[in-house]
Amino acid sequence: GTNLNDDAQYFAKRYELCSFGKKTFVPVASEDFVGGVMEISIEDPIINQNVYTLNNNVTTALQSHLGYDIYSISDHVVFVYPYGSRFRENGPLDWMAIATISRYLSIFNDENAVYLSHQVHEIGHNLGLYHSSLGNIEYGDKSG
Repeated sequence: GTNLNDDAQYFAKRYELCSFGKKTFVPVASEDFVGGVMEISIEDPIINQNVYTLNNNVTTALQSHLGYDIYSISDHVVFVYPYGSRFRENGPLDWMAIATISRYLSIFNDENAVYLSHQVHEIGHNLGLYHSSLGNIEYGDKSG
């Protein structure tokens, strides 16, 4: 299990501590993954690719490589793309991350995946949480 008494900070520990042990994350149990992680290559270029198109291509390549649907063996899936893809068609290259609300997928743009706060934030969306708004300002609540 998770060592909750050490000083190390990581994703699974954050959720286990914040939920008082009611929410735990474990890496997918499959020989295709090392510690829950797998690297896959696609033939299409990433530079200037719409992240949603890229996501469809990666999902297809992953399923072809594995021979099964990743979503059939995991509750949450995280994709990390190298810098160069665009958020939406002709969107910015410097997008951070996106996640589906109450679903299973979070996508990170390059080094944004290493920040614990980004990981917890995006998976929070997968768990059904929205941004803490204040009035009409989406990120307006700065209380915590």
